[in-house]
Amino acid sequence: MKVLVILQARLSSKRYPKKVFHELWNKKLIEAIIDRQSATLCNNYLRDKGYQYEVNFMVATSNENSDDELVNVLIENDVIFYRGSLTNVLQRYVDSVKYFENTFDKKVDIICRVTADNISPDYIFIADHIIWFIENNLDYGVSSEYLPEGLKCELFRKSHLFSAEKEASSDYEKEHVTPYIIKNFKNSFFRMKTVKEGPFLSLTLDTKEDAFRIEQIIFEKKLSLMSNWQNFLKNV
Repeated sequence: MKVLVILQARLSSKRYPKKVFHELWNKKLIEAIIDRQSATLCNNYLRDKGYQYEVNFMVATSNENSDDELVNVLIENDVIFYRGSLTNVLQRYVDSVKYFENTFDKKVDIICRVTADNISPDYIFIADHIIWFIENNLDYGVSSEYLPEGLKCELFRKSHLFSAEKEASSDYEKEHVTPYIIKNFKNSFFRMKTVKEGPFLSLTLDTKEDAFRIEQIIFEKKLSLMSNWQNFLKNV
């Protein structure tokens, strides 16, 4: 099975403009996420567990001038990317998949959706979700609702994504990518057996206040760039 991890990113956030350039570990947030979600490390982890799935990684950003600076960073870091609609993110995802398949002559079966305001998901988190999704032959899978905000990925079949492109009609469905899939296909939550249920402090970085909270967690728990995702969990 071929999995394409697509990181959704832009610079035009209203609450915290250019938040993906916020610095953690002397790196821009987008660069830190790219390192933590490394496709190479993900594939090595899967092979060590006996799975032969192939994982690739790319960024889907907008074709607006506001994201030119982000694209320059992606080029500097040798990251595959696609530029599409700012508001119709569903279409951006579909076009990203088509671009990847046509450019690299690689088939995509499953998409893993992650967003660039979430620092804590790492390659282990993503790989374990991939194993669960494929082994259970799921249509749509998402991280446990008991995990904190910001510790999440979504997985869905390419065929369902393309169905959503054809059938989704509302602006909400087009902006948020997965609502049509969730509504029309069987969906499941992945509960991590090694983690007790929350509540936890939010790990999403949407505002400057969020950034300060995450910095405090990193400082207090002495977390390194590649710390395991579970080490980010902090109870209220």
